Amino acid sequence: MTRKLIDCREFPSDMGCTVAIAADSEEELLQAAVEHAVSVHHHSDSPELRQQLRQLFKDGTPPEHPPMPGQAGGGRARPPPPPGGGGGGGEKNPPPGGGGGARGGRGGGGAPPPPPPPPP
Repeated sequence: MTRKLIDCREFPSDMGCTVAIAADSEEELLQAAVEHAVSVHHHSDSPELRQQLRQLFKDGTPPEHPPMPGQAGGGRARPPPPPGGGGGGGEKNPPPGGGGGARGGRGGGGAPPPPPPPPP
């Protein structure tokens, strides 16, 4: 079975969170990621937060060092904040997941990523 992971280091923030979480199942990872998002990043547990977190899951285990911008996963745009602006954690950039930190709603800051380019 391939492990799943989520890594806050891919989403720079004022708090500089360096937590990376891995688990054998998506459900176990989701539970840990939600608890982290709520307790550390002050997001509100909601279906939207859970959906955003699931979209950030990757296969594998966290690297020892944070990803460099422009490398796999490291240069990706930050997700948009959750509806309602998140949990008000005081951070400028939304966490992984957008709605509250562990990619949830770190204060609801940050702009949504630009739309994809039109097809040729």
